[in-house]
Amino acid sequence: MVEPSWYPRVHPHPDYEMARMIVVDTNIISRAAVREQWDDVLSFVFNSPPQKLRLKINAQVLNEALGPGSDNMDPRRALRQRSFIMAYRLSGKILLEDAFVPFFARSRQMKFDALQPVLAATNLSVADSRVAADAIINAIPLLSGDLRMREGLRKALGNSAVIRLLKDYKLAGGFDQIVLPYP
Repeated sequence: MVEPSWYPRVHPHPDYEMARMIVVDTNIISRAAVREQWDDVLSFVFNSPPQKLRLKINAQVLNEALGPGSDNMDPRRALRQRSFIMAYRLSGKILLEDAFVPFFARSRQMKFDALQPVLAATNLSVADSRVAADAIINAIPLLSGDLRMREGLRKALGNSAVIRLLKDYKLAGGFDQIVLPYP
């Protein structure tokens, strides 16, 4: 199995038993589970052992993937994504535990509450700003297959209000530090 070029940038995370972690967005789940658009990166992301790489899915992604907020989601798609997520969760590959708290360790709630609306006021949708804020606050790289998300986040990270918050909270702020290249 070929390691993606970004893998060395994914460092062991102290909050997750020193596992290497990445946040994945709904588009990544959909590419693998529904569209079956497997490539070398997705094969590595989902099929490398959990000891090598674990995946964090936050509440926003979980809700989008399972479709409770979308009347337009095909129930078969929601079932397929649910089955996919649960199978990988049972194998220890996907972590959902802090998806319910609401996005991450409670000690970071204040930072999330400050950063997420500022991101949402830039070039990101409210949904994408939740996923991006989670990755930034937790210092876990984000893998997104959505070009709009990546470009919106690139622009948002150049916003003076976002830069100020990142500096105030001593958070990594460079696009290349936050977002993993894909494809």
